[in-house]
Amino acid sequence: MSRKAVTSIVLVVLALFCSSILLAQPPATPEEQAEMMKKYQEMAQPGPEHMKLAELTGNWTYTVKMWMSPAETNPMETEGKGEAKMIIGGRFLQLNNSGSFMGMPFEGMSIIGFDRRGKEYTTVGFDNMGTYWVSAKGTVDTTSGSIVMYGKDEDKAMGFTQEYKFIFDLKSKDNFVFSVVFTDPIMSQGTDNFKIMEINYNRAK
Repeated sequence: MSRKAVTSIVLVVLALFCSSILLAQPPATPEEQAEMMKKYQEMAQPGPEHMKLAELTGNWTYTVKMWMSPAETNPMETEGKGEAKMIIGGRFLQLNNSGSFMGMPFEGMSIIGFDRRGKEYTTVGFDNMGTYWVSAKGTVDTTSGSIVMYGKDEDKAMGFTQEYKFIFDLKSKDNFVFSVVFTDPIMSQGTDNFKIMEINYNRAK
């Protein structure tokens, strides 16, 4: 299917979606409908936040530090490799990791994006340590400059909901740090914030 045909299909779907909204409201003028379509098309395109994520494309090496409790002073450490690429027309960054975790082979994938509608960063992650996925969304912290995304995951097997935040610190084009912090009473072991994991990425030479 040609790009022109795909674009036409997308515009038809958007038109039908807009029409369903407009049916529940006072009729819009042709000019108002055209302006709405223009706004949808604009929001669908990558913006400067996506250009910033695109700077991370390439191959990486990483070091993981993992703490088993808030009082732990000697974290476990391991290493691995990562590959990052932009997907879906430059709208999302896909980061694939491979290495080891507690003596076992590790494979993980994270997809990071920026939702221009709500002006929020988003992420969803998968790995071979489970059959589930985790997600989070958030904004740039004005004090640290890091992207801080919050999420929840209902663990039905264990009978509780874990709450967490992902801190995405883009230090430079050649270095970034990704941290996992638990904030719920169970996983944070009674503290307000327990950083269980920190992954330091450096661009492969």
